[in-house]
Amino acid sequence: MANLIKNGFDIAQLGGSTRHMAKAKQIDIKSECMFTTALKIARVAGVSDPTPLNWFKSGKLPGVKIGNVVRFPIAEVAAILGIKPEALLPVEGGRP
Repeated sequence: MANLIKNGFDIAQLGGSTRHMAKAKQIDIKSECMFTTALKIARVAGVSDPTPLNWFKSGKLPGVKIGNVVRFPIAEVAAILGIKPEALLPVEGGRP
């Protein structure tokens, strides 16, 4: 299994389950608003759409990659970008 988590965790090493990952990192897997998309980050930060993914690849932004999808932890990204976490929350009934 490929390394699925950017922050040094490998799901295979944690037993192959996101539950184990959540327990190891002490995060609440029930929260629907815990992660955001690259598109939402781009819109809020005022950068081009691929820029957050480039930041992720270069290690500037933390994120979780599962298959071809990357999601970013809202609290950590907001702290790095110097914005309020609420700005990265999904808008009800709309797209990012």
